Amino acid sequence: MRRILHIKTETLERITYLVTIVGFPLLILSTLAAIYQIRETRHVVSSQNNIALNAMVFDNERNSGIIDAIENGNKILKENGGKFFDSQLDSYLGDYATVFQAYNEGYLSEEQLCVSFSYYVTAIFTNAEIQEYIHRKDNAEFFGGVSELNGVVKNSKNMNCH
Repeated sequence: MRRILHIKTETLERITYLVTIVGFPLLILSTLAAIYQIRETRHVVSSQNNIALNAMVFDNERNSGIIDAIENGNKILKENGGKFFDSQLDSYLGDYATVFQAYNEGYLSEEQLCVSFSYYVTAIFTNAEIQEYIHRKDNAEFFGGVSELNGVVKNSKNMNCH
């Protein structure tokens, strides 16, 4: 009876060694594969968000009109002789606040932010009419995300942000 128990203990020890020798590398490999899959998933999500944000910001007449006014040095707001109401400029700036939120939460890479949006963020913050509008007492807090986005663009070490 002791001999049977002894054989079973030896067999059990051999199986344990085998599992340890084979199992540990398999655990490491599966962990590395999971890390790779997570990175790839983040990249796919980031790319999908970049496409969606580009469509949100650039694929509508209102935003295109505001961009044209900025680039051509024309007035933006109706009260100043432009074509747009406050609410339309609010929406335009709000779209950039959404871009900042996606970036800040890790759903948009810095590279994508810089390539797609940095030029227009810089244009917003070099336009005197928009700056005056943002700094009105009742608008200052509302446009915090846009201001933070400008800070990211200014402080980025990515060459595409400058």
